[in-house]
Amino acid sequence: MSNDDLTEAGIWFTRLDTPVRDVGGKDRSDFSSWYRSNAEHRRAFAAVAATGVVIADLADDPALVGIAQSALARVHARRRRTRLVVTGVVGALVMVPVAALTFRHWQAPATSTTAPVRVVETGVGERREVALDGSVRIVLDTNTRVTISDGAVTIAGQAYAAAGTRPAQVRLPDGMTISTQGEVNIRIDDEGATVLAEGAPATVHSAASTTVLAPDHILRIKAGRSSIARAADPAAITGWRSGWLFFDDTPLREAAAEINRYRRTPIRLLHGTGALRISGSFRIDDTGAFLRAVGQTLPAKVNVSPDGATIGIARGHQKIK
Repeated sequence: MSNDDLTEAGIWFTRLDTPVRDVGGKDRSDFSSWYRSNAEHRRAFAAVAATGVVIADLADDPALVGIAQSALARVHARRRRTRLVVTGVVGALVMVPVAALTFRHWQAPATSTTAPVRVVETGVGERREVALDGSVRIVLDTNTRVTISDGAVTIAGQAYAAAGTRPAQVRLPDGMTISTQGEVNIRIDDEGATVLAEGAPATVHSAASTTVLAPDHILRIKAGRSSIARAADPAAITGWRSGWLFFDDTPLREAAAEINRYRRTPIRLLHGTGALRISGSFRIDDTGAFLRAVGQTLPAKVNVSPDGATIGIARGHQKIK
């Protein structure tokens, strides 16, 4: 991709993300035409979006401002039909850092070195906290793997990320990334991804758009589709950080699957028990309380296999094999 492609991508990224005024339908249509017209355009926009949150004080760097202004002038001269007007000083301050950041990030000398990739894992029932540059904190839930590279985090499992002196940045499925100055609870598994913003808005970047995730709202990504909704009970999502799991009229199949994440001996449900529902608060380090609650409050019985390797939950007339 060329410098002009990167510069235009920076302009579009800023235009779509700037809060100065709403982006009109014509702008969206023009962007879509630009984005679809050339594979290099798509690569350039993805590269800009992947840089994450723009640091506003880059606008005070004369060298970066000079590079950005020169590149912007060259592109405007060549492609007047795609010129965009960003109203006011705020827009100008945002646009220049994007272009400057793009050039500095993608035109680095070939001799530059990158930080080594760091991998942190937890076992079943284990919780662990790690600190990143800029006082960013990551807390890993049970059976979770976190890969840290280029200042961003990739999660397999469940983790909590809290910003420090710099934003916390996490890679999501489908080429998306999320950045926040607050906190996020993220779970990524074979079913997709669930992200809860806490304390401050989070910015979700994809190749085609930028979306703000408000506090106490959930982003869900599944099968290539994403949706955002207000969390009905944020504590049910974040309870693991204080050592608790909360169920409120939850299907037994879902509750047992969640409990199994913290157990070395799995719980197996026989036919007809998964639809039973359970409510209650259970300590992660005492999943036996969950089994006792099942036996005492539901029309089911709990049996342990002869070798102790499986705990089965069945209705009264069923036998555990």
